Amino acid sequence: MKILGIEASSLVASVAVLDGDVITAEYTVNYKKTHSQTLMPMLKEIAAITELDLNSLDAIAVSGGPGSFTGLRIGSATAKGLGLALDKPLIHVPTLDATAAQLPYCAHLICVMMDARRDQVYTGLYYNRESLQIVHENDALAIADLLDLVKARGEKTVFLGDGVPVHRAAIEAALGQNALFAPAGTNRQRAAAVALLGAQYYERGETQTAGEHVPVYLRMSQAEREYVEIREADAAAPEQLSQLAAIEAACFSDAWSREDLRALLTGAGRYAYLAMRRGVPAAYILLQDVAGDGEILRIGTLPDYRKKGIAGRLLAEAEKRHGAVTCWNLEVRESNLPAVSLYKKDGFSQIRVRPDYYADPKEAAVCMQKIVPQEENHV
Repeated sequence: MKILGIEASSLVASVAVLDGDVITAEYTVNYKKTHSQTLMPMLKEIAAITELDLNSLDAIAVSGGPGSFTGLRIGSATAKGLGLALDKPLIHVPTLDATAAQLPYCAHLICVMMDARRDQVYTGLYYNRESLQIVHENDALAIADLLDLVKARGEKTVFLGDGVPVHRAAIEAALGQNALFAPAGTNRQRAAAVALLGAQYYERGETQTAGEHVPVYLRMSQAEREYVEIREADAAAPEQLSQLAAIEAACFSDAWSREDLRALLTGAGRYAYLAMRRGVPAAYILLQDVAGDGEILRIGTLPDYRKKGIAGRLLAEAEKRHGAVTCWNLEVRESNLPAVSLYKKDGFSQIRVRPDYYADPKEAAVCMQKIVPQEENHV
């Protein structure tokens, strides 16, 4: 049995060939190079040195996640391309399982952790005393939650993976002498481990076609997490009016009621847009567009969604949808420095200050204006 192993789920890029019970070649690089630049040259070099005929392979084992979205996609695309070109089956090998399999006959609990950023890790818990046993399924956890989970077991635990150096101080503080760390030769992903575990799956008939293979990410990509959908609100839709009113109440001391908003939106040239983050209302903007003269009447973002760029996207999208407007105006509380900064970044300039314009509490209003140059006017 001859298995090609491919590992590209993290910074590590690795290719290996398993022939029977011998790893005949392995090429591993843990350096800041794009996997699209490294995987195929590594495979070609291995094939040249070992005189490997790729058609002699029985299957291609690929590290299938979790891990880096870009790395997994490149690894998956490489394996799928080879599978299609060579007409060979693919073997999906969970990244964390293959990493844990590098510690055979280990007497302790094994914790694999890959850095998922934002104080999170991709992780799994294992025993590998005689064979690999999954104690806790692959998961994406906050590091604090993972350490609570391991600490509750009260046993010595071997940690490995690229999440270890990021969180080593926290691990040692939480577990003390119960925290052990795998040595350099086994503390990162390797294609040899992917090929070896893949061979076990192959013998059990657990293969798939190139078309069937899909990486496992465990969580959405950053782009998907940050995706914001902009919807135009309809005054005749009770649910949307309620969503607007909820944002109003959370953002403004002089909040407009549901009925106030209904009345405003039925006026000529009035429009409201909702920013939806993963299907949840996060912010809204209310504006007036009359014959190319625009006014931002209200823009508000729920506290949990502030400082994420949502208000800026909402403002930009609203302006884009009203491309005929050549001049935008607005008022903002003098103390609302984040809003003033947002508007200035968008191209607004202060034109005057109105003392005691706002009530509850009484405060001056900064009047701002944005003139849209003709080249930015989409009419």
